[in-house]
Amino acid sequence: MPSISRSAMPALVLTLAVGATMAPWSAHAQDTGWFSQPKMTGDWGGVRTKLQDDGITPFVAVLNEYARLFHGGNRQGGGVAQQYYGGLDFDMDKLTGWHGGYIHFKLDDREGPGTSQRNIGNELEVQSNYGSGQNFRLSELSVEQRFAEGKYILKVGFLPAGNDFDNMVTPLCDFQNFAFCGHANPLFLNSGSSVYPDGHWGGDLRAWVRPTLYVEGGVYAVNYDYLTPDHGFDMSLGSSDGAIGQFEVGWQPKFGPDKLAGDYKFGGYYETSTWPDIARPTENRHGRYGEYVMANQTLVSFEPGTKRGLIGFMEGVVGDSRTSPVPQFYNFGVIVQGPWARRPTDYIDFGVGHAHVNDRSRGVAEQTAVNSLATTGRLEQLDDTLQAYGQYGETDYELGYGLRLAPWLLINPNVQYVVQPGAFTHKNLPNAWVFGTQLVVNF
Repeated sequence: MPSISRSAMPALVLTLAVGATMAPWSAHAQDTGWFSQPKMTGDWGGVRTKLQDDGITPFVAVLNEYARLFHGGNRQGGGVAQQYYGGLDFDMDKLTGWHGGYIHFKLDDREGPGTSQRNIGNELEVQSNYGSGQNFRLSELSVEQRFAEGKYILKVGFLPAGNDFDNMVTPLCDFQNFAFCGHANPLFLNSGSSVYPDGHWGGDLRAWVRPTLYVEGGVYAVNYDYLTPDHGFDMSLGSSDGAIGQFEVGWQPKFGPDKLAGDYKFGGYYETSTWPDIARPTENRHGRYGEYVMANQTLVSFEPGTKRGLIGFMEGVVGDSRTSPVPQFYNFGVIVQGPWARRPTDYIDFGVGHAHVNDRSRGVAEQTAVNSLATTGRLEQLDDTLQAYGQYGETDYELGYGLRLAPWLLINPNVQYVVQPGAFTHKNLPNAWVFGTQLVVNF
């Protein structure tokens, strides 16, 4: 196993030192005072509670993700990708008597370098909060209406489709790597569907046909301009690239006497956009489609009546092979929630995620490169070229510990290992070892 470079050592030592010194202390400190309150800034002298009683819920949070490549990849180094987000939720029943009505307003600001782009050269981000323009943007301005005491939920406005489809933010955003956090994310690489913080015009309707079973459908505009750095508040429809229809069926059972909770989803999409064939870029294909399956299940309860337990999860994506850069994707792993009774909100997580390179595009690119070598007489490079194009996909591993120091403060040191980081760029890059840390503060 490679040694840790001097440049990565200070961050590792600092994080482990904080965890080691504060973990036993915070377990006691959470019972009283500052470390027991839900938000870092408290109740604002009663103002926060008054606002919530009146129907206005404000929220502000910061998510910092540090990642440093200390072996392999392109070049050692790293940095911090920062995300600031906040907004207001309005309960219109409390405010105006509009029964079942809600309005959601959310802003998001992302900045900082991406270690995957700058240092590693891989496809699945080692910092899940990097991307979507890396700018200040309007993420959501939507209206929600609940009917029949929540049996039917309608949402319309400017919002990310990922708020309601292909969503397992809890518990999968315990991880830092893009391969795991919150969604079967390659779906958004293969289509014009949107994930937080990228809002699009559209809406969806969810119907709970049974207490544990729902069906959902939605339609959203597709607009790739929204992802560019200077379009954070662009809500126009003039440059729309088409529309995407999505569906999902979800089942949320509880098994056995311990009521072991599960969450199972199956869904898909069809997009009306015209997109270049991934193997023949001069030929256009009309319409893109794909499916996904997601599941997480509490396998063992450590303490019945609490969330402490062993959770297993898996996700899978199948995309349109004509246009999808990642036509197959899967992940799986486990989360140990509350590993010790004294630390019920801490967790240990381990996951494996794999993104498969489109065989059609890889084969064409490989043949083009081989022909170029033959034409120019550089056949001594043939073995290296065949090895580069012989990489069928990228596989990411992550092991982390989530240290919940307070309800509003989380530190999550983790180690990630990226196998074949150059698979999607057809480069021979050494497997990459990455040290990461998430810092989440809810104000």
